[in-house]
Amino acid sequence: MNEKDNELQLDQLLAIAPGGIAKLAFDDVLTILYATDTFYSMVRNVAGKSKYPTALMKNVYSADIIYVTQQLAAQKHRKDNMFSINFRTLRHGGSLKWVMINGTRVDEVYPSGNRSVPVYSCVAMDVTDMMQNYKELEQKNNYHRIISELSKELYFEYEIAKDTLTFTELFREVFGKDPVMPDFRSRLEKRKQLHPEEFPAIIDIFNTMMGGKKQVRFEFGLFPKAGGQNKYICYASIIFDENKNPYKVVGKLALTDPMKKGK
Repeated sequence: MNEKDNELQLDQLLAIAPGGIAKLAFDDVLTILYATDTFYSMVRNVAGKSKYPTALMKNVYSADIIYVTQQLAAQKHRKDNMFSINFRTLRHGGSLKWVMINGTRVDEVYPSGNRSVPVYSCVAMDVTDMMQNYKELEQKNNYHRIISELSKELYFEYEIAKDTLTFTELFREVFGKDPVMPDFRSRLEKRKQLHPEEFPAIIDIFNTMMGGKKQVRFEFGLFPKAGGQNKYICYASIIFDENKNPYKVVGKLALTDPMKKGK
């Protein structure tokens, strides 16, 4: 088999490969040095290879230009010679398609102005369904976050092995403190949000959960940054790993009686 036949066979294999194949120069416009019909069809729905280098950025949906630019800036700090971006492209019918491009740097450079830029061998995939599901999940999560903030409920999780308690960002708003608390057990008695008289009861409950109690419910007070004392009911459940060992506690603090004067 001669070289021409080899090239023809390679083109045929690339044409049927899942996802579009391309070589991209990592310049400001992501110049397409080579691409299969599938790649061109995926990013702009126009089949056929271009005879001249074209700019991938011209095919990015206008509302995503800044988003892609930010991704490219982040790529420059990668140390693994890998490349990954995602963006939307406008279909002929007016709908939008999500495209993800992953690549690996090759031993080749491309002259761009007065500099040489690296070249990446890339695969493009249509991830529209995945991104739509992700966006729907993100919207639901935002919905639940907003509802929890409106109800002033403070969700948390405690990683037992790391001894780290983490609240949602609402904790910072209410108490003016970092919602992530490392060394929680050892520093519990130094927490200024708690009244000293409540330490023994809270420590007892903490110890019962570490001893294997699955669920607890108890009430206690915390001092917010606005002053006074907020009364909360704590609901907490322990989560076990595949070996039935406790590894995390999740729960929430539900506000019951806000802004009473401290003891």
